Amino acid sequence: MSYDDEVWIEDQKEICKIERLNEAQAAKKFRVDPLAKQGIQDLLCLSDLNEFNCLHNIRIRYLREQIYTQIGSSILVSINPYVFLPNVYNQETIAYYKIKLGQHQSELKTSVRENEFHPHLFKIAQLSFDQLFETKTKELRICSMIISGESGSGKTESTKILLKYLAAESKSGLFRTIQQGQTIEQQIFASNPVLEAFGNAKTARNDNSSRFGKFMHLYFNADTKRVSTAKVDNYLLEKSRVVKINNQERNYHIFYQIIASQIPELKLQAPNKYEYLKGGDLNYQRDEKQEFEETDKCLDNLNFSPDQKRYIYQILAGLLHLGNIQILYDSQKSTLKLDDSVKLASQLLGIQIQYLEDLICKVFNYVGKETVTRNNNLESAQSARDTLAKHLYEKLFNWLITKINEQLLNIKSLSFQNQQQPQLTKYMIGILDIFGFEIFTDPNGLHTNSFEQLNINFTNEKLQQHFNEQMFVTEQKEYDQESIKWQQIKFPDNKKIIDLIENSQTSIYKMLIDQTIVLNRGDKEFLSSLKQLPKDHLVLVSDLQTAEIESRFDKKLHRVAKFDWFCLKHFAGAVAYNVSGFVEKNRDSINSEVFKVLPNSTNPVLKEIWSQVQNDNQNMKQNNVVTKFQNSLKDLLNLLNLSIPKYIRCIKPNNFKQPLTFDASEVRRQMTCAGLMEAIQIRKAGYEIRQKHSEFIKKYQHLVNKNPKNIKNIEEMLKLLGENQQIGAFLKEQQTELGFQIGKTKLFMKQHFREYFDTKLIEFRLKYILKIQKQFRIYRQIKIMKKQLKELHNKLIRIKRAIKRFLFQKSIEKRISLRRKINALVSSCIKAQSKINKHYSINQLKDRIQEIKNLEQAQILDDVEIIDKSIEFTKVLRIDSDSKESDLISKQQQEPLQKEIKQQIEPQQEQTQIEKKEANSKGSFLKQTVKQNTQEIKQQVDKNQDQIKLQELVQSKEIQFYEEKLSSLMKEIDEEKNKRVQIEQDTNQRIQSLKLEQQSEITEEKHREQIQKLENEIFRRDQIIHDLNVKLNDYSKQIKQSNSMNRLSDVQNIKISQLESQLQKKNDLIKLYQDQIKSLNKGWRIKILENECLFNYFNLKTYQQKLPIYEQFQITQIVETGDLLQKQIKDLQQQIQQLEQSLSKSQITTQ
Repeated sequence: MSYDDEVWIEDQKEICKIERLNEAQAAKKFRVDPLAKQGIQDLLCLSDLNEFNCLHNIRIRYLREQIYTQIGSSILVSINPYVFLPNVYNQETIAYYKIKLGQHQSELKTSVRENEFHPHLFKIAQLSFDQLFETKTKELRICSMIISGESGSGKTESTKILLKYLAAESKSGLFRTIQQGQTIEQQIFASNPVLEAFGNAKTARNDNSSRFGKFMHLYFNADTKRVSTAKVDNYLLEKSRVVKINNQERNYHIFYQIIASQIPELKLQAPNKYEYLKGGDLNYQRDEKQEFEETDKCLDNLNFSPDQKRYIYQILAGLLHLGNIQILYDSQKSTLKLDDSVKLASQLLGIQIQYLEDLICKVFNYVGKETVTRNNNLESAQSARDTLAKHLYEKLFNWLITKINEQLLNIKSLSFQNQQQPQLTKYMIGILDIFGFEIFTDPNGLHTNSFEQLNINFTNEKLQQHFNEQMFVTEQKEYDQESIKWQQIKFPDNKKIIDLIENSQTSIYKMLIDQTIVLNRGDKEFLSSLKQLPKDHLVLVSDLQTAEIESRFDKKLHRVAKFDWFCLKHFAGAVAYNVSGFVEKNRDSINSEVFKVLPNSTNPVLKEIWSQVQNDNQNMKQNNVVTKFQNSLKDLLNLLNLSIPKYIRCIKPNNFKQPLTFDASEVRRQMTCAGLMEAIQIRKAGYEIRQKHSEFIKKYQHLVNKNPKNIKNIEEMLKLLGENQQIGAFLKEQQTELGFQIGKTKLFMKQHFREYFDTKLIEFRLKYILKIQKQFRIYRQIKIMKKQLKELHNKLIRIKRAIKRFLFQKSIEKRISLRRKINALVSSCIKAQSKINKHYSINQLKDRIQEIKNLEQAQILDDVEIIDKSIEFTKVLRIDSDSKESDLISKQQQEPLQKEIKQQIEPQQEQTQIEKKEANSKGSFLKQTVKQNTQEIKQQVDKNQDQIKLQELVQSKEIQFYEEKLSSLMKEIDEEKNKRVQIEQDTNQRIQSLKLEQQSEITEEKHREQIQKLENEIFRRDQIIHDLNVKLNDYSKQIKQSNSMNRLSDVQNIKISQLESQLQKKNDLIKLYQDQIKSLNKGWRIKILENECLFNYFNLKTYQQKLPIYEQFQITQIVETGDLLQKQIKDLQQQIQQLEQSLSKSQITTQ
């Protein structure tokens, strides 16, 4: 079938169907584009642009599980698959778009062939991110992504996917961490489950419908280009859902989660036991327990304390118990039935039962300073109970948003009235996830929409108007200002319906506010006031028969409806609204006593929330729901108007939530309502790229052979570009096809026109890039080679050191073991020598003292014998009177001796008495003999006195001689001391010189000579000490001989003291010898420590790893150094042997 024969025909089931017709029949039909049958990525690439080609292209892609289709770079069509597609949103896909697309944009700094990348939410996010940092600015630069569509089309999931991409972790990991180690990205992710639990619920069309609007601010750091802070704005929470739901819906997820959590203190039962839950769909199955655990964990990640979480759960449980409170009413007043529900609600909310009864059953009006109390009837009391529950939940939700923002913004408070707003960055991406267009019906098709749906649908009307202005009005206005030739395109303008609801002086909102301000006005007065409004987009019951309205709206059914309603013709379809409760919901008033009771609650969270709430019941004109909603919506639209928008149009493929089921009629209706066909036409006929003349000249100046400063205007620039044969032919072709047009200040281009010049610019740059790359590679290679040579040189040095260290390690271990043995021997020798010296000196002294004592005793005994004999003779002579003179002489001689020998002669007294008797018997014969003996004794005494004098003279001379000898010995000892000091100095100098010689690797012969000299010197000194010891022994012998002749104890004591001094000097000499040995040991220990330091400095691992490189460089030098080290080791071993020999000699001499 040829292209000319294929046409689209309408089909009741498939909407469009391909058939072959003849030329006459096909002329009136839409032609089939072959690209539509292929399912291309961009609808702008369709050559034959019509509704059926676009619809079929989307259908083909959807059935392939390709749920995204783009319309240029700013619009993305997303079809909800109703099934999870794991390969579409995994980490590999995130990395692909973040690295490939982001890197491509940053490197070229120009447009990209975007069709190379498949349509995706990640692509939209990356393009917005790149646009955000295109230019540096001091003012706030905003890129926005507006997600719109009907309820159940996938807006909430799309928002989470975009947040996942924008907050994805980068390779550098440069994130701003905040409290308790959580990153800002992690806290953004944690906020989503919390907001879904408290703000989402099941509806008839969507199992996870957002019942509030959300605008997420993401502020980026200009340096790291990562999320620095964030903020959440919420709009129009559907608080009426807390107290009233239909049988196909459910309440907010959090109520079912806390029931599934089974927290004992909350005392909760099954959902069918609570008035606020049992009217909904109780057969719907979700894993609420697991969802509660996730919500609880996310609250932890958002730094909610355990106490705060407990009090939040208590408030939620208190609301459920509050709905079960039964109200009793008699003819005068209403009261509360005191059952378990009242007690539990009072306990969990922290309000006394009496105060809770006053809030529900009474109304307090303040007139001046007086308070007027009025009792509520049954209906008013029930309404007061439900109003209290709605306000409690709304204030709790707003407080949660505030606490989340405190974490995301990392500030103490978001109340900027008394403090400055926190300093935010100048780069922001906003993501708008707002409730979709809603039409609620009962099973029969009767519309059951209320005040909340009117506000939701009006919000969608305003967003659609913003889309129209961006796509159509602004576009066409700019073309007219720049005098661009093009054909005006009609688009579905919803300005009239917006004026009907809001802008005109007689609008629906104006009428509702007027009825709200006036007391005792209700819904009927509001409905009757709508008759004044124009009927272009408004349908009342009285006008239903003549009104033009779409076929889906059942006129017969609504004509007999039991409630009052009005109908609005929205861009997405006709919607009927039940006016019941409109005025009261807009008034949103609450018992004024609440503002006194709740700030005093014993529940800390409830007390904190209501302490900040002000009573706004007084000025109803400014504090009604519509006025607040209009102000917040106006701020949102002003922010969107300042941004660079990207549109994500979410479409629901069927009304039954069936996966991968395509209902063509439903999709066609949503495409028509969203204005996608008109957007495709204007993007196809228009010029997507606009560039100022100066910017175009500056960007493409390298393609011409003229200084850009001399180019006067854009015409001259294009003329210069046309001098190139290829570019000139392209410009002529595009001029005829209107591929570009020259405006007054801008050049308007289509995508392929800019891509052509970008490719030419890239080709031009590549010529110079190759040259630059060549020179840079040469420079880089030279730098790398120098670095490698330097590294090889360093490795060689390390290898040499490692080998020296390795060889020295083996030798030093032997040295250390030998040195330990030598030290042990030296220490044992020193100890033995000291013991010998002490023992020898003490024994000498003892022997000398004993000899002196023996000599004294022998001399005393001799004297005693002589005295005894003299006494015997004198006693004999006393008998004779003639012997008095001899007795006197004997007494004079005996008196000085008797005192000394008195104790020794006592044993001989008995013998003397016997001799006296014998002497008396002898008689006078003996007198003559006694006289002769006495004379001989006198002579002998005189001779002895002469001998004593001679002995004293000889002894004095000997003492002088010995003193001279001792003085000479002392001088010699002093000289030896001085020499020892000099020797120590010389040894220290020699040790230092030996260290220097070892560091400079002086040859081994000098070491031997120095050590040999030291040993010879030590040996010579030992001989001198030995000679001195021999002399001392000779002198001691002479002193012994002289002491045998000397009887005076004083002289002997002097000699003993002199000998002790000599022994002390000898000991000092021995100590000097020991100190010299210690100094030598210290020198060797210093050398060992130096070698150990070298050993620790080097690393054997480097030697093992780099050993192959060593074999290529200077092997001979390394081997020579190894030989030198071995020679030094042998030399040290010989020195140790010599020291051992000298120690053995010294031990022999001491023995």
